[in-house]
Amino acid sequence: GVRTETFSTPGPVTLTLGVPTGHISLETHDAPETYVELDASDEEALADATIELRERGDRFEVVVEARKKFRLLSWGDEYRLRIRAPHGADVELTASSADVEARGRYGSVEVTTASGDARFDEVGGDARINTASGDVRVRRIGGEAAVNTASGDVEVETLEGRGKIRSASGDVAVDAARSALTIQSASGDQEVGSVASGQVTLQSASGDI
Repeated sequence: GVRTETFSTPGPVTLTLGVPTGHISLETHDAPETYVELDASDEEALADATIELRERGDRFEVVVEARKKFRLLSWGDEYRLRIRAPHGADVELTASSADVEARGRYGSVEVTTASGDARFDEVGGDARINTASGDVRVRRIGGEAAVNTASGDVEVETLEGRGKIRSASGDVAVDAARSALTIQSASGDQEVGSVASGQVTLQSASGDI
């Protein structure tokens, strides 16, 4: 089944998303509205999900919360979430094994996931991304970056603000760092392209730098 909602959001928007498994596709657009489409094979799980608009101070908060169903022999609890939101929307995402692909321009981004991959085009503000085994790819981060992963790879094309990237066994690549950057890894490879200003600290136990 599919549920769709279109909310009028003529102002700053925060997307607060909690989806356990599946695929999350985000994009930004010029219109002052936020469109949500949630798709799930389990009708009961879909009916249980929260899709609502809340006003948080001067911001519009669009909340999508889908619960994980604990049933024996249940493999079908995959959600597909598609959202179109105004440019500059903030994202607060919690997932266990959902992948997120975000095209367009966002404000600040906070992502916590166990095994999902996270891909963002442009993050204008700060990016805080925590994942156990997912890969992280961001084209541009305008603010500061704090990225933690155990075994995932991290790739950032352009980082404007200060950055701290920690990876236990994943590879870390930053093409252009405009400010101070710290990369810590136990056994992954590290690669930094150009550094405009500030210091770069690379700490690796057994990987290549």
